[in-house]
Amino acid sequence: MPIEGHYQVQLLDHRRTLYTLLTDAFSLPERFHVEFPTSVEDALISGALHIRVPVAETGTLSLREEYAFGQQGLIVSRYSYNIIDNNGKNIFRADNLPYHQRDYRNQLLSYPPHHIHDEQERIRSFSGHLENFITETVRLFSAQSS
Repeated sequence: MPIEGHYQVQLLDHRRTLYTLLTDAFSLPERFHVEFPTSVEDALISGALHIRVPVAETGTLSLREEYAFGQQGLIVSRYSYNIIDNNGKNIFRADNLPYHQRDYRNQLLSYPPHHIHDEQERIRSFSGHLENFITETVRLFSAQSS
């Protein structure tokens, strides 16, 4: 069902924030800048966004978000942020699926159901914020290039 009215404005504002986060952190290919507006239009119709973009020589970001609207406005109801290597293997990912309540040390997650599967495939606490995932991605690729 198409998203209407002030919800469209909130979704467009979220898209602007997402675009800024990505373009500030990574040198993205020209096709991303050309295709991103179409992805936004699709999200306005479907209530979901999926983009896939190279963020390093050895990795691609696959970003999926599904949206809902509550009393506070726009909510990212489901998400999956994945960094995938050139062979198609997940390097690390974050999501809010409710399968994990504890981290790899058997400690309760700080922000359940948000969690990250790190480079060693361990479950760790995660805030659920895309900007934190991008920070982790930049850290990972910086460490790999050192």
